[in-house]
Amino acid sequence: MDTEPGIIEAELTALSEIRAARIVTTPNGRISEVHIVSEGSKSPKQIVRDVQTLAQARFGVEIDHRVISVVRFPDEPASAPKSRFTLSSLSWSTEGTKATCRVRIEIGDETVLGESSGPASSVGRARLTAEAVTKAFTDVDVGDVRVVDVGPQRVAVAVVVVLVGNGEEVIVTGSAPVRGDESEAIARAILDAVARHH
Repeated sequence: MDTEPGIIEAELTALSEIRAARIVTTPNGRISEVHIVSEGSKSPKQIVRDVQTLAQARFGVEIDHRVISVVRFPDEPASAPKSRFTLSSLSWSTEGTKATCRVRIEIGDETVLGESSGPASSVGRARLTAEAVTKAFTDVDVGDVRVVDVGPQRVAVAVVVVLVGNGEEVIVTGSAPVRGDESEAIARAILDAVARHH
């Protein structure tokens, strides 16, 4: 990509409904992640289309919609439909050097559970959280999770791998603002990614 990511970020944040934008590129310059913090006046799908249109029209850059994640901040509009996937609880237990993360997820009228155990390190908590959430689904695996700063807001970003019927793997991204506990934000980012595909 000949255009510097910072230039595109500046153009994106000039849009009235976008509060902050961050673009991540691969070593060869390909856009691999686009993180947007929006005011919530438009739907995430419309924001994604706006990002794609602006990048194409002004810079001739094509951006895959699957790498764009949108966080509404500070709050979702009251009229926004409730997600089909809701994190109802997240708990931790520690025994010696081993930690276990347990999650309860509401999918419509159904409740599913996920659990993952591993080293009780601060670095491992994000991974264990992501694994616990993805284990609640039969066709989802965790790719990567991290917490990044997008403008003034800390945002949990997740990359998940979804297996479809013909054995193909689909990469989907999700995000959620951090409002206190990073583990909960990571869990919600995973659910955001899963909801984009299911």
